[in-house]
Amino acid sequence: MSDLVHDDPVQGPVIMTFDGRVLELFTERLASTTRMITGMLYVEVGDPNRKGVREVAFSCAPGRRSGGGCRLWVQEERWPAVEPFVREVAAAVAR
Repeated sequence: MSDLVHDDPVQGPVIMTFDGRVLELFTERLASTTRMITGMLYVEVGDPNRKGVREVAFSCAPGRRSGGGCRLWVQEERWPAVEPFVREVAAAVAR
């Protein structure tokens, strides 16, 4: 099982867990807010915006449409610590 502990500039402290099939998001504000299975998951990583913040979308619909899910916002200097977790989830989705 993989965990990501991240200080999100929008959501505050975030913990994401991934066991190879199920992705879960926990936030300080809302406790457990999202649980998704890889068979219904799309992972999309945006380029950094003008403030250097990258959006990562985990959703049930392509093209960042609604369809549930969650988003992470990652400051560019923190991306190297977050990217391996995002790649792991994306690789499991691609299988």
